[in-house]
Amino acid sequence: MRQCPNCHHNELTGALFCSECDARLVFQDTISSPPPFGVPLEVRTPDSRRDADIPPRVALQVLNAGKVLPFEGDGEAMVGRFNEGQPLIPDIDLAPFGALQAGVSRFHASIVIRKEGIALVDLGSINGTFINGKKVAPNTGWPLLHGDVVDMGDLRL
Repeated sequence: MRQCPNCHHNELTGALFCSECDARLVFQDTISSPPPFGVPLEVRTPDSRRDADIPPRVALQVLNAGKVLPFEGDGEAMVGRFNEGQPLIPDIDLAPFGALQAGVSRFHASIVIRKEGIALVDLGSINGTFINGKKVAPNTGWPLLHGDVVDMGDLRL
């Protein structure tokens, strides 16, 4: 059993979110980060000369809408869709772009931003997450590079 850090409700081992309050139960320090699709991480690093003290900036572009959704800073951004009455709101809400119809989960993925780079973690979403057409294994960090195409369900970013 795993206890929710928010409401202390007991959940089954392996649960990603609390069934009572929807709080996240899996955190980045419990997620492994293998190299993406068998390619060493250093091969996918865009510019090793980048200043290591400055965190990368991230912006997602919703391709069918042409809308850019920025997220700055060092940390983690939850990506998903908000439903009325939901106690927690994802950092990047895709609901205005037809996320429900496209099959995006309420907490579909997480974007982890560190000085070393950016990674995407699928949070066990029902319809999956794909980077450049390759399915991402759930709860595993996959490096993201500028220009990567991310599909969350049928929504393309």
